[in-house]
Amino acid sequence: AAPPTSKAIPTDRPVQVEVIPVTAADALGKQLVKLYTDNPSPYVSGPTSLKKLTRALADGTRYFLVRNAEGQTVGARAFETGTKRIVGSVTDFPFRGRGYQVSASKIMRAQLAEEGFREFRGEVMRDNTRQIRKLLAEGWEIETHPKKPHLVRCSLRLDEEE
Repeated sequence: AAPPTSKAIPTDRPVQVEVIPVTAADALGKQLVKLYTDNPSPYVSGPTSLKKLTRALADGTRYFLVRNAEGQTVGARAFETGTKRIVGSVTDFPFRGRGYQVSASKIMRAQLAEEGFREFRGEVMRDNTRQIRKLLAEGWEIETHPKKPHLVRCSLRLDEEE
């Protein structure tokens, strides 16, 4: 399938991304920590030191750097293997709204599905209607969050043939 076209910026160019697994507190790990450390949003959480990254990796959290077609690191994504939750998505400010995370999410889920993960969960800000529409179009189920009224919970279950 062709990569999605971003409607957030005036271009009809497909959004090309590379999703790179981060498996250690090395140079890639330093880039990841910097993305989380530099993000001012109170809703984004992730490792803010190499020590915290090492601990999270040991606990089963999977991290991925997101790079655009020019090779620039534009964001990161995370997946908690125990809870099957997609957590800690962060986009470097100049690259927000360009469709990188939508493409990266699909690639990350495909990589994890090849390893046997068939179920994914997440949380989205209730007022992020663009993201909620995209999730619904991909087949995610959306429900009210029982404890956090500013969020909705989402879940996706892949069929065995996907």
